[in-house]
Amino acid sequence: FLPKPGAWMDLLKGVFGFLFLGTALLMIRPIIDGSLWVGLWGVLMLIAAYSAWRQTEGFGRIAYVCGSASLLFGLWGSLLVIGAAGGGDDFFQPLKVYAGTEGRATVSAHDAFVTVNEPATLQRELDAAKAQGQWVLLDYYADWCVSCKIMEKQVFGRSEVLDALSGVRLLRLDVTADSPASRELLGRYQVPGPPSLLWIG
Repeated sequence: FLPKPGAWMDLLKGVFGFLFLGTALLMIRPIIDGSLWVGLWGVLMLIAAYSAWRQTEGFGRIAYVCGSASLLFGLWGSLLVIGAAGGGDDFFQPLKVYAGTEGRATVSAHDAFVTVNEPATLQRELDAAKAQGQWVLLDYYADWCVSCKIMEKQVFGRSEVLDALSGVRLLRLDVTADSPASRELLGRYQVPGPPSLLWIG
């Protein structure tokens, strides 16, 4: 038994089309700004909401499902666009940026680390920490590393975490560029890549 062609085929094509667009957004996430990525998701959801609303005509019981999906996508898409307009880059909490605490926490977390791009700088910082009897936390980081950005916001962005690390020398090894210096920084402790955290006593 083969199903008869009809409007359901157009609906199925539309669903797969949005799935492909969503997959494309997931693939380009590491190379674009977080707020732009959230904004693109918002636009995609608003378009999906409009499309789902249009499908409520002529589908009987399925129209109720399409109507509910239209309302959900439209609401979430609007929140994403509003959050992205304010600089938010959190897909699940798009309006958190307007709370006024996220930006300050991220800035303080960023300032707590000393950025290291060269092996000589790393050695100099390690020698200084050894002379002062400090523990060292090495954070291997890259701009294209999505997990690194999540850790910066959700782990190092917490005040209690920074307070607990107040006596530790925090070094952020930036290996964004594929350069000899970055490869040497990775090879020194046989680190495969970011994100990686190492304690040195």
